[in-house]
Amino acid sequence: MKSMQIQLRDRPGKNGPSTANFQKAEVDIGEPGDGEVLLETLFLSLDPYMRARMYEGANYADCVKFGDPMPGATISRVLASKSAGFPAGTLVESWHGWQSHHIAKTSSLTQIDTGELPITTWLGAFGLPGLTGYGGLLRYGRPRRGEGPAPKLAQICCTFSVWEPV
Repeated sequence: MKSMQIQLRDRPGKNGPSTANFQKAEVDIGEPGDGEVLLETLFLSLDPYMRARMYEGANYADCVKFGDPMPGATISRVLASKSAGFPAGTLVESWHGWQSHHIAKTSSLTQIDTGELPITTWLGAFGLPGLTGYGGLLRYGRPRRGEGPAPKLAQICCTFSVWEPV
């Protein structure tokens, strides 16, 4: 099985990231083994923290190595499975980053409730941006009984976008 990856080619300059910092690569990912699934990326979260991971130096997370796909949360569909709890068609949240397909151990996946909310909610409000906003609201906003969240949320911004690969 092949996967198309968007890999980091080099570090961004002082003006920030550009398309020149990335390269497309097709890589062989093999087939799933016992307890693994083959995933197809449906949605990919592009979060602010990713920019920091592109640079070397002290940071809260390791920098991305050249030739590695950019990390990030995804919503993926199981295409093939060697795990009884994850049949083909199951939707999952994964952290396999900027690639079209991935082989993953099921222990690293979260199955998605496909109820009434759009599945992209798992990358936004229920994902890293939402958890960041929630943590910021509790820690810095310090909401009080009877106070609506709007004034506090206005103080704490968290921006994200969702990319749908074509």
